[in-house]
Amino acid sequence: MYSIACVILPGTKLENLDTDKSLLKFDNKTLIEIIYERVNCIFDNIIICTETPENYDFLPIQKIKSFYPGFGTLSAIHATLKNFSIDKIFTISCDTPFVTCSLINHLLNIKTDELIIVPKARGIIHFTIGIYSKNILPITEEVLNANFIAKKIYEKKKPFCFNIENFLERVGAEIVDVEKEKFYFNDLFFNINTLDDYQYVKEKLV
Repeated sequence: MYSIACVILPGTKLENLDTDKSLLKFDNKTLIEIIYERVNCIFDNIIICTETPENYDFLPIQKIKSFYPGFGTLSAIHATLKNFSIDKIFTISCDTPFVTCSLINHLLNIKTDELIIVPKARGIIHFTIGIYSKNILPITEEVLNANFIAKKIYEKKKPFCFNIENFLERVGAEIVDVEKEKFYFNDLFFNINTLDDYQYVKEKLV
């Protein structure tokens, strides 16, 4: 077991459907149960960061809300680091159902001085799956607070966009290219966004 916490990110709703991705069913299990069982053999401390903790009462793990709702992964990272006395967290999104224990262990064993570790494949950085140090908490809070204020000022005048990729560039990160690793396969980072994606994953997982 590793001495860091794992934070499960339930994700958004399925495109064109009023259904949380994390509650999609695969036989008799929800997607978040599948993810939970996968990480439970690696981490002692597992947390869900969600605005609707009551939706996950069936899981025997801690649930927390973010201080900055609407800011996705970064707000979940901030809330977890602020709420718990832990040095690091590992984040995993529910809408990437093929992420394996081999990938997780590979990232956990990376040695670096960087405060963030995230995987990369096919030129894409997957920031919802990675390791974030407690030391990023001050800058995370600064960025979220500034964007929260800006959103309140400007949301009625123009579209508001928040980009975590920019945050990674600002803080710095160890980008781990995993495409040539033995455990890598094409669907490792497959993301569920549509009903067709759900059907595809259903065929693979069931």
